[in-house]
Amino acid sequence: MLVIFMGASALPGDSLTHYGHGPAPIFFGSTYVEKHGFFISVLFLAVWFAAGGIWWEVIGLW
Repeated sequence: MLVIFMGASALPGDSLTHYGHGPAPIFFGSTYVEKHGFFISVLFLAVWFAAGGIWWEVIGLW
């Protein structure tokens, strides 16, 4: 269960840095990702944890 949790929590921030994944250099180079990226990633993680926790409760993982 910890592996699933860690894998899911790694996904939201992958496009917020220039080394995260394929299209990230385009976003980073065009200054699309600024200071707001941190706040967006925190919000995204909060949604993942809330929805994921409820879903895990529904399917019996938690």
